[in-house]
Amino acid sequence: MRITKLRHIRAAALSVTAVVLLALALTTFNADRMTGNAASLKHIDEIVAQSGTFNILEIVPDVKTASFGYYIGGQEPIEQAYFDSCTGGADQLSGWLATLSKTPSREKRIEIANDLFERLELKGILGNSAAAPLRNTYYEDGSYYKEAYLADDPQNWNTLLLAAAESDIIKGAFTEAENGAFRADYVYNPAESGGYVQNISYFSYTSETPSGGDGFYYSPAFTPITAGTDLTDTDTMKWSTTAVYTELKDEKGEKVKDALDRDIYVTGQYRTVKEILDNGGFNAAVNYYYVDPVQTGAPGAYSETSCYAAVVDSGDQDDAPGDGFTAPLMTGDPAVPGPSYFTRAITGYTHVGSGGNYTLTPDQNGPSNEVRFNSIYYKAGYVNNNLFKQQVLGLADPGINPNHLPDYNALNVTVTVKPAGEVTPSDIGAADMVYISAGTDITAAGAVTGYASADLPDAAAVALYNAAAELMPVILDYAIIQGVTEGSPVQRIEKLCLLCLQPGAAATAETSLSALAVDWPGLSYIAGDADRTFVSNNVYCFNAFNTVSTAIIPDPENHVPGDVFTLASELFTEAFSQEVYSSGFSDVLTVIQDENFLKQIAGQADQLPENVTISAAVRHIINFQGRRQTNPKTSITVLELQPAKVTTTALTKAAVRGWIGATKETFPDSQIKIVSMTTGEFIGKIEDINETYDMIYIGMSTESFNMKDGRTDYNDNGMDGLIYTNIGDIYNATFEMAGIREQDYLTIGGTKAISGGSGSKANQFRFSGNDITAAKVSVLKKFAQAGYPIILADGFVSGSGINTDRVDSSSYMYEAVSGIYGIYA
Repeated sequence: MRITKLRHIRAAALSVTAVVLLALALTTFNADRMTGNAASLKHIDEIVAQSGTFNILEIVPDVKTASFGYYIGGQEPIEQAYFDSCTGGADQLSGWLATLSKTPSREKRIEIANDLFERLELKGILGNSAAAPLRNTYYEDGSYYKEAYLADDPQNWNTLLLAAAESDIIKGAFTEAENGAFRADYVYNPAESGGYVQNISYFSYTSETPSGGDGFYYSPAFTPITAGTDLTDTDTMKWSTTAVYTELKDEKGEKVKDALDRDIYVTGQYRTVKEILDNGGFNAAVNYYYVDPVQTGAPGAYSETSCYAAVVDSGDQDDAPGDGFTAPLMTGDPAVPGPSYFTRAITGYTHVGSGGNYTLTPDQNGPSNEVRFNSIYYKAGYVNNNLFKQQVLGLADPGINPNHLPDYNALNVTVTVKPAGEVTPSDIGAADMVYISAGTDITAAGAVTGYASADLPDAAAVALYNAAAELMPVILDYAIIQGVTEGSPVQRIEKLCLLCLQPGAAATAETSLSALAVDWPGLSYIAGDADRTFVSNNVYCFNAFNTVSTAIIPDPENHVPGDVFTLASELFTEAFSQEVYSSGFSDVLTVIQDENFLKQIAGQADQLPENVTISAAVRHIINFQGRRQTNPKTSITVLELQPAKVTTTALTKAAVRGWIGATKETFPDSQIKIVSMTTGEFIGKIEDINETYDMIYIGMSTESFNMKDGRTDYNDNGMDGLIYTNIGDIYNATFEMAGIREQDYLTIGGTKAISGGSGSKANQFRFSGNDITAAKVSVLKKFAQAGYPIILADGFVSGSGINTDRVDSSSYMYEAVSGIYGIYA
């Protein structure tokens, strides 16, 4: 026999009133392991305790239809490179911000962002509370997104780098200033003593007249580097910036011809004097050259002698950093600027935020200025409510208690999204859970949902089937198999889902899914599930449903309360009605109730909510692989306690079978032993009842009591009806038995000490009560607290408490049953 349901039971067959958990199917249980910073299940606690990474593989028809990552901070699909990507400025952007970065229009960016967030809200993924996977952080004037080129309070905005700079006309006055928010944009024109030179890194030889004749060309003199002063005079050589040329070709060098028609090369790996000296020095067998930029002369048009183009260094950090022009070198003593060959003029301004050379005073009546923007300010976004970590893994919210942050961050959760056709066996092997999704489209253009044009590779399908058979948690969308019948063509991914759902799935050595047969009769149970969403061991079949009623079919065009359309939903923690959880999720609730009972026994206050939700269903399938196992009982010994002697047991073996949900065929009489004793005998026993008995039945047999009108009848009328009492009944003895000394019977002062008359109480006795001792109260409570069942006979409980018409409120039995009943009530 295998008893799988551990729950509170009211055994109505014998009108038994006790509410206890039948722990006959004893679980493997260690109270010391009942730890964690929030309520969860055994295997979930083990996963969390291991820290590391929990990997989720989401298989989708189109990467843009992924959805499970919305439950996990940092894994949101709209943030990932597979959603979109681009290079914005110096950074690689991914996700929805990459889309905005590449969009060259403010109006279009606003449209795209609002459309995206509205679609997320319609799908139940985005909301304004902690219930939805994402909580939006900006919504104003009917818009989820706002942007500006300039902001008075930039600290309250986010910054987005644009893939391509944009220009806008700004009215106002620009004033030269250090560390301004703007940098002037310049155009450089040739002009002797104009104050600027090109920031030359090295020269590149050009053998033919360039197309269009554009550019500036020089006729440099390549001066040999001598081993003496050239390598020590840092002022002449400018060690860190002067390019070195050599006659020895470097694998990374660029070929140059000098005026003597010699082939020389710009050194490649180490280009400057300093770099060469810092990395082994010069080769004495090779000639080296440099160009003195001060002596290069003015640039001009391309000619036979002026045939060297300057390769500029854009790393200059002057008032116009990065434009390839700079002020001339200072030489001499006292130092004076070297020759300069360009002048410059302002053509506009670029917004840099800080570090620029101009500030702006806005003035709507001022001059118009063209301003370039490499970035914009925006307000939009969301925070992830991390429902997977908190509601599935049971990790406490560090936002409520920062002390939980180390545990919260110790376990990393990742979601790998793969289109079906790209999934490999290695992907399956690396996963701790797999979600086979039909796709959740939140794109404006429309993404592919369903697998009409995509399928799993055979090797990956077999690997996933075996993983599921070996109890890896798997979620699959019912939409994938909806409409698939025995006679219809079946895709590999559809067959995989059917195989995962059929009873008795077992790992296979086959290398192709085609070798496995679908058990169509075995799958008939799916049709019997009203809303086609259910849990089967480690597999969660998800379908659109309503949390209130299985009769309600969700309609995207007509939402009603409780409608759930996608797995990623704002109703992730919404409790199912009894009607809904009874149809496919009863095991989820049973495991929760069992776990809470064991936690209670272990003295833990943190209890799991005793309801079924999507999050509880996901938690259930993850926990299933390492769930608490029940051990079958082959026999049961019951201790029957009665208030007085009984000639035949009031407890039957049939009643015991009814309590444990067994039949005579599965649990025959020979496997049930009932040991009957009175409370008086029980008091004298010194055996360990936890070791000897599996269950205790406390009866109320009145077989040995005086009875009148169906109630116990005592000499003390105030005790009538009581069965368990702290003190006993009264008894009037003969007067000769009342005295001890003869003087007791003498007349003293005209009055007898003991009259012996019928109205006298001098010869009245009271027996001891029908009760247990304080020590046995402790024994019974410990038996119950250890998880063993105690059944109280009908009549012990009245309303919400102990029936004091039958159990004396001053008795130890009252104390015992009150404590026992309080544990389970």
